Amino acid sequence: MVLFFKTLDVRSPSFTFLGLIISSCCFLPLSAFNVNCISLSSPGDLFLAYERIADANSLFTDMITAGSINMISDSAAQATMLKQRHDLTRTVRFATFGVLDGGLTHAWLFSLDTLLGENNGSPLQTLLKVAADACVYTPLFCVWFLSAFVILEGRPTKTIPSVVRNNFLELVQGNLKFYLPINILVYGYVPKDERVLAFGMGSIIYTALLSLWNDERKKKVQIRATQNEFF
Repeated sequence: MVLFFKTLDVRSPSFTFLGLIISSCCFLPLSAFNVNCISLSSPGDLFLAYERIADANSLFTDMITAGSINMISDSAAQATMLKQRHDLTRTVRFATFGVLDGGLTHAWLFSLDTLLGENNGSPLQTLLKVAADACVYTPLFCVWFLSAFVILEGRPTKTIPSVVRNNFLELVQGNLKFYLPINILVYGYVPKDERVLAFGMGSIIYTALLSLWNDERKKKVQIRATQNEFF
């Protein structure tokens, strides 16, 4: 399977066929939510369908949303690297992480609303949620991201502490700089069932940058390992 991903040409009909299979697997379960009665003739209708799906199963919707956005973001990141071949294995890793992270983000937002109440438009509530996100969720996300990619990339789990120790601070700082203004808007104005989508749309650029950062980080590790072999 891994060899297939590594040799697959993004320009080939096989890649298009694989994309259709993945899309079907993602969206076939949506028929269970009875959205076929909605005419998807405009962006407004599409968003209405999304809202109905989210109302029927918000956890599933958040997971598929985050996974799809991560897949788009990593593909965009790779396109900027001017590679001849698309690394589909890397994209699958990011999509898998996105699905899992979508579930965790869903749980976090639900817990936050349970503790601090749903949006009432007050500046104090927005401030508390943004502060909780910055002080609690962001550090946990950074540890989760670094640990998850050690596993997804097939590296030994015993390296997780050193990976986190070497990259945690840089990742937290970048995350806070990018997300603070987005968090204020999302926690202040976006309804609960649409927040993962809102965060996801905001994170398309961030995840693309994160993908590039993660790729560069791995290259630095490989260079250090090579240098250690000579000294």
